[in-house]
Amino acid sequence: MKKKSIISPELRALAEQLQAAQKRARELGVFDNTRELVACPKCGLEEDVTCDGLLVVTKPQYRGLDTGLRFKELRGGRFKCPLCGGAFAAPEEAT
Repeated sequence: MKKKSIISPELRALAEQLQAAQKRARELGVFDNTRELVACPKCGLEEDVTCDGLLVVTKPQYRGLDTGLRFKELRGGRFKCPLCGGAFAAPEEAT
């Protein structure tokens, strides 16, 4: 016997639209706030968000100047730095 979903079809459709919008935002370079910003503990390269909501990666001494580099998200909540190649764990989520 098939279980009846407790989620209405309308709510499911809305959730699918939200996921699609978040995916599109990431493709456009908008930070979707689904994770914490990261910074490489080895070389100091760090993510930031502009007042327009765009994700940028900067060097600490040149804040506000996007390097054009992007951290690569790895499995297990880890990231790889595009500058030095260092891998590190994602920061804990703020509460």
